[in-house]
Amino acid sequence: MDNNDDYSYRIESKNGIERYYVSFVNTNKELTETEVPQDTFLALQEFSRKRESISRSDRRHIERSEQS
Repeated sequence: MDNNDDYSYRIESKNGIERYYVSFVNTNKELTETEVPQDTFLALQEFSRKRESISRSDRRHIERSEQS
């Protein structure tokens, strides 16, 4: 699991059927994996991409402000 992401994702394909799984650390600090519907899986992935993009932008702005 990526340290910058709260979730990890995997797709399992068996007999032509795809199943979508999301893993995360729960409140007891245990790694938990659960099967989710495809639309939830895709929404979480998109959210993670957007959050990482914003985080990169924030880091660049902080670096620029520290240089000036």
